[in-house]
Amino acid sequence: MTIKKDLLVAWQKKDENEFIHLLTENLDYINTAVCVEGHYFSPLHMAAESGWVESCKFLLAQKAIVDLQYFEFIEEPKGCVSLSEGKLPEGSPAIYCKTALHLAAGNAHKDCVSLLLQHGANPNARDFWGQVPLWKALGNSENEIACVKCLLEDPRTDPNIAEDDYEYGDTPLHDAVRNNYTECVKLLIFADVELTIKNTKENYTAYELANGEMKSVIIQALKERNCQLKSVFIQALEEKNRELKEKRLEINDDPALRMSSRF
Repeated sequence: MTIKKDLLVAWQKKDENEFIHLLTENLDYINTAVCVEGHYFSPLHMAAESGWVESCKFLLAQKAIVDLQYFEFIEEPKGCVSLSEGKLPEGSPAIYCKTALHLAAGNAHKDCVSLLLQHGANPNARDFWGQVPLWKALGNSENEIACVKCLLEDPRTDPNIAEDDYEYGDTPLHDAVRNNYTECVKLLIFADVELTIKNTKENYTAYELANGEMKSVIIQALKERNCQLKSVFIQALEEKNRELKEKRLEINDDPALRMSSRF
């Protein structure tokens, strides 16, 4: 068996310890391409899809390419494929697909998502269909919502990136509304998404796309966000007033300061 086959077997058996052991003994294969049902994954892709945090930590410590996209060949190449520069040689008959962050987010592995972001993974990387990791994370489960929240907490994340014209040209908010992902809709609105963006196929905003119940969710979330913003503003104003009051008391209590304040 070759190391690639050994890695694939360990991955398919969900044996993370053996997976890490094989990589430890074969560090030259950190960024190698392993064929998984027609997809060419790096070990980091395999670990991220499985939610293997320790494997991801090990691979990232060994300089695994964090934003490498797995790929599919349009036609099988001749000879060995090198990924040493993080991409296929120019002219290779292949299409690029998802990054490890796409896979971690799409499989609701929040800890892997967080780890990849900490190591510089691009939250706005597009896959072949123009979708970003935030798109892949959307859903109604607790783990999916946790991934969405984790991505939105990263200041680099742009919540308004629309997919390419693959299907509707939706933004993440359009997709969350379309699929009734209520909590995700709320999180996106609190992340200050742009509500006036229209998708490319239907020319609808997310609000126009929403059914009656979802429209109510959007309106309520907007009200809560506005109340939150108003509360923050009021707190800042009150803090400023407290500082001014303390300054006035300090002046009144000190004759020297009281005299200087007159000039």
